[in-house]
Amino acid sequence: MNRARVLVAVAGAVAVAVLARQVRLSRPSVRLGEIGFVAAGPAVPPGELPPPAGCPRLLDFGAGHCVPCKMMIAVLDELQRELRGKLVVEAHDVITDKATAQRYDVRIIPTQIFLAPDGRELFRHEGYMAKEEILQKWAELGYRW
Repeated sequence: MNRARVLVAVAGAVAVAVLARQVRLSRPSVRLGEIGFVAAGPAVPPGELPPPAGCPRLLDFGAGHCVPCKMMIAVLDELQRELRGKLVVEAHDVITDKATAQRYDVRIIPTQIFLAPDGRELFRHEGYMAKEEILQKWAELGYRW
């Protein structure tokens, strides 16, 4: 009986170690808070402060444990690099920046919120959204880059 308990404990420890290694390996190279993204910071109510240079903003809300949220980081990184000076891209972690997530009434992650330069919400999407879909939606909203 004791031998069986030891074997179960060893098997459990090995499984935990393997899962921990997989989680470390599956992390994206870009994380919330890097490359100009906002992981946590001063929460700005919608429309209170205009974005720099009158640019529209794309807000993304996610969390590190969420696979679709991790996939969004690569998309957001590309958009930020390609549209620097034309679009402000922010990624907020709902775990560390709960106030902003609550202010924007985020209920599902990932969520993308498209904001006009004056802070008005133009569109909201819940779930993963590919780069092409994001650019198409901005075009529908009158922003062509």
